[in-house]
Amino acid sequence: MRGVASLVLASLLAAAPGTAGQPDVLQGRAASIDSATLAIAGRRVRLYGVAAPQMDDWTYGVWARAGLDALLRRLGPLRCRLYGRPEDDAPAAVCLADHRGGATLDLGEWMIRAGYAVARHDPAEAPAVPAELAVRYRAAEAAARDARRGFWQGRAGY
Repeated sequence: MRGVASLVLASLLAAAPGTAGQPDVLQGRAASIDSATLAIAGRRVRLYGVAAPQMDDWTYGVWARAGLDALLRRLGPLRCRLYGRPEDDAPAAVCLADHRGGATLDLGEWMIRAGYAVARHDPAEAPAVPAELAVRYRAAEAAARDARRGFWQGRAGY
C-alpha cells in the first residue's frame, strides 16, 4: 500500500509545472525556516498537513526544526508541489525526495511519523491535495503515538 501511495504522489509531481489547473512544482535543495516551513528555489513553502510546534516553544519547536534540518542534510533535491494561491507568502506544499533504495520520502509524513508534528488536514487550505494524503498522515500520526516517538513520549502533553 505504501509503495502505491508513493507512486501516486510521484505521478502527481511529474506533471509539468504551471499547466492549467495544476499546481506549480519547485525543485532544488531546501533549508528549514522553522519546524514546518522550507525555503526552496527562492520561495517559502509550508509542509501541507503538518502542525509542528512553533519556534517560540524553545523545547519542542527548536527540537522539531533540528529533526527537519538533520533530514534535509541527508536528502538530495526536493520536489515540492505547491497548493494554494500564488500570492500566498508561504503556500502549502507536498515535498518529496528520493530516498534509500529508490523509495520516495514525503517530508510531511516523515515529520509526523517521527513524532515532530501532528497531522492537520484542512481541505479549505488546499482543496486540490489528494484526499488519500490525509489518510496517510493520520495513519503516520497513529503509528508515532502508538510507538511513543517524538513528543508522543508524553513530555509535550499531546
